[in-house]
Amino acid sequence: MIDIAALKKRLSEPLPGFHAQAKLMPMGRKIVADFDDLVPAAVMIILIKRGDKWTIPLIERSHDDYAHSGQIALPGGRLDPNEGALEAAIRETEEEIGLKLELKNVLGPISPLPIPVSNYLVQPFVSVFRGQPEYDIDTREVAKVFEFDLDLLNNESTLKNKMMKFKFGEMSVPYYETNGYTVWGATAMILSEFSAIIAEI
Repeated sequence: MIDIAALKKRLSEPLPGFHAQAKLMPMGRKIVADFDDLVPAAVMIILIKRGDKWTIPLIERSHDDYAHSGQIALPGGRLDPNEGALEAAIRETEEEIGLKLELKNVLGPISPLPIPVSNYLVQPFVSVFRGQPEYDIDTREVAKVFEFDLDLLNNESTLKNKMMKFKFGEMSVPYYETNGYTVWGATAMILSEFSAIIAEI
């Protein structure tokens, strides 16, 4: 079980950052040190209590011609003009999967993550959803939504590695396997840091 008060306190302290993200970083992934020219975006890790377990909703993005077509992701997207990162994460969550989050249930941010392939700088936040969710997906952006059991984050049977083909060649990619889905790339790196934080508390 997660102690929500302890998690909120931990998120206000120095975070594990790149060291924890890198555990799920694909081999050869470009490392970005300068964030100034990246497009700001935000995502939300939403904790949902299911009996004695906690889960988080993940989405399968719609299959289109964009950089992250069909990938598994956290709900979120780019910031609108004059919009803050937290505002964007809350708005995008409601637009994509129909969950209306309350500001009082946001626990805090984790470390931002640059995504070189799409030139984004993603700011993740952690929140709690009180009650049972009723998903209403925007099919233009989301193919489906499913819940990831947080107990699997630090389960060795869930962590795997495989070679994946890209336009520039093959790359060794670490990933989480759950519900028949492969969770890799930026989403896996974000969850890697979150799992390190959970392990600490």
